[in-house]
Amino acid sequence: MRRKLLIGALALGTLLGYGGCAARALHHRSEQHPWGSRRASFERRVAEICTDAALRAKAEPR
Repeated sequence: MRRKLLIGALALGTLLGYGGCAARALHHRSEQHPWGSRRASFERRVAEICTDAALRAKAEPR
């Protein structure tokens, strides 16, 4: 009986842990979250840097 309770408690903890992680990941992904606009800005900046590097490499004579 004690072993079944322990297994049930561990299973419940695992499910709640994964559920909390998934909920947090979805929450942080939204643009309404304070970090959402910073992340989008960072992604735009990285894309700009990569594009500039590719254009410079293409323009250089070989």
